[in-house]
Amino acid sequence: MSRLDDIRPTTWLPSLLAALTTWVTMLAWSNFAETPSGFLVPILGGCLLVAIVGMLARGLRTPAVVTALVQVVVVLLWLNHREAASQAIGGWVPTPDSVRVLLGAFNDSVLASQAYAAPVPKSVPEFYPLLILAGTLTAVLVDFLAVGLRRAPLAGLPLLALYTAPVSILDGGVSWLKFALAALSFLFLIAAEEAQRLAHWGHQIVPGGRIFDTQTTEATG
Repeated sequence: MSRLDDIRPTTWLPSLLAALTTWVTMLAWSNFAETPSGFLVPILGGCLLVAIVGMLARGLRTPAVVTALVQVVVVLLWLNHREAASQAIGGWVPTPDSVRVLLGAFNDSVLASQAYAAPVPKSVPEFYPLLILAGTLTAVLVDFLAVGLRRAPLAGLPLLALYTAPVSILDGGVSWLKFALAALSFLFLIAAEEAQRLAHWGHQIVPGGRIFDTQTTEATG
């Protein structure tokens, strides 16, 4: 099998669905802040970044664990760029000053989450980095389970944790529509993972084509 086979739909579709499912589940967190776009939009970008890095790494036949570690490193570099670009080399390469600023941003986010009740006012953007970190790292975990290990049902565990957090914290809970969207996305993810598994057994039947990749040898008399 050539490396081009790894970037066919059987690989990139589950990767994108894993990212989308994570983000759709994160919609349950929208009531944590008065302006949820402040963290939901960056999380969408982070989820897509995780998916792209995963697709490229798997195209190079990188082991699943190594792929997940690369995704974590890229996510941290991306967050370093978001929060401390002026202190980083070229806006991306971390320096002691940029790392200090990044850790300070996470610390301020924790303090803001402790000081304000939901929904956190839009005048407190310091609240966002913690949610962005949680969302993107969850995307890495979901991608690792669903695509790297091809165990999409296990990916439901971190997704369930994402959903139950606001259910247990917010007074009004989460709307049924957000739950339905998350559940539907998860079902699509499971279906895509199962299709990827079946694809390893052989190609679909096409006119004039073979059923399986393995070429049979005919006996001659």
